Amino acid sequence: MTRFYLMRHGETEWNRDHNRYCGRSDIDLSDHGMEQAERAAQYLRHAAIDRVIASDLRRAAQTAGPTASLHRLQVEQDERITEIDFGLWDGLHYPKIVAQYPEAWQSWYDDPEHTNAGVTGETALQVFDRMNRFFTETAQEHPDGSILVVSHSTSIRIYLAGMLSIPFRNYRQLVKGNTAVSVLETSKEGMRLIHFNVIPSEAPFL
Repeated sequence: MTRFYLMRHGETEWNRDHNRYCGRSDIDLSDHGMEQAERAAQYLRHAAIDRVIASDLRRAAQTAGPTASLHRLQVEQDERITEIDFGLWDGLHYPKIVAQYPEAWQSWYDDPEHTNAGVTGETALQVFDRMNRFFTETAQEHPDGSILVVSHSTSIRIYLAGMLSIPFRNYRQLVKGNTAVSVLETSKEGMRLIHFNVIPSEAPFL
């Protein structure tokens, strides 16, 4: 059995800025985000973590850093678990997206599985496929391992929706807070969701 501690990165200034869309823009954690990363490390201090893998964006690697240091591991990075490519919407707020791209937004809202986010970005199916490849291949490499994976809100929610056979258009109903941890385990029936959206500052260790 492979156990994954799947964590969203800590807070960024764009998260604070009325949830400004941040896809591939490579921005840093805020001061509060760094504090969240330190708390997450303390939360995971008793976990038998064998590897720490973050996306290829700084905010994910910065979040993973304190936990990796505590476990004397290096932060590895993998582009397959990066945030969705929001295309032309990257850096914009929701009201501006709806005003400037009403048809594209409605298409994405109704059918993200086959619609490119931000006109030029990724579809939900593309996000799920690359995330699924990562988890499948990593589980095969470590059939008895425990791995911290630090990724991003939309990519995580899309992956979980697909894993649980939830229609991709309903991924928004899955909430993923900054540094919230979900626990996944492999089984004969496939990947299982053991815990979801546990906030390190609000809960005992899983």
